Amino acid sequence: MERLKRPRLRKREGLVLAEGPRVVTEALRSDAAVRGLWVEAAVEHTPQGHSVLAAAAGKGVEVHVVEDGALGAVSDTESPQAMIAIVEEPSPSPADRQHGGRILLLDGLQDPGNVGTLIRTAWALDLTQVWTTRGCSDPWGSKAVRASAGAVFHLDIVGVGEADGGLAETQHRVWVADAAGTPITHVPDAGGTDWVLAVGNEGAGVSAAVRSLGPGVSIPMSKGADSLNVAVAGSILMYVLVQAGRDGDV
Repeated sequence: MERLKRPRLRKREGLVLAEGPRVVTEALRSDAAVRGLWVEAAVEHTPQGHSVLAAAAGKGVEVHVVEDGALGAVSDTESPQAMIAIVEEPSPSPADRQHGGRILLLDGLQDPGNVGTLIRTAWALDLTQVWTTRGCSDPWGSKAVRASAGAVFHLDIVGVGEADGGLAETQHRVWVADAAGTPITHVPDAGGTDWVLAVGNEGAGVSAAVRSLGPGVSIPMSKGADSLNVAVAGSILMYVLVQAGRDGDV
């Protein structure tokens, strides 16, 4: 299990580490294939432990009870989790991209915490899929999976390659998160049910290829405020676009 901390080995084997009760629970609730569950003895008889073990039994997942502290060597957190599952990484291809619905495009983000947080928001807001361009931080790395709180197991996450991610071939309306863009509240035709919100690299923003596909939109802020963290900005823009689609106006 410890070898799965190494990104190349994890990718080669097509497996994901789900750490902690919340993430493990979401993996078990999803359609993902859970290979096995490891639980430290101190957690086995807690209410949370009982709940997770019951879910594992219901899904036919093999459970291994290990001594306390044994999972510390596997976890890369300062406070090691006492529960870890190994899950098969879903592998949708670019051909699995939806040609309708609400899509989040992550273009070259480097911070796995931002990637996971944005995926978590996308799931909470019932987006259809998440697309990632080449060079984006791995959404299946342990930090991103933890930051997503298990949302990665509930959404199709599709790698779409480089440049425009194939967006030029879709029928989606593309909105580009851009601090210099038009305030989203000033865009009369925002919303709808078929769109892509492109969120770019923490420092450089989206690539030129993605930027050319649609108008830039921003979040109106008070004077003196310079910018927002990309995960916060992307989450707010997703919410506004989803609400606009429901209400018919921003």
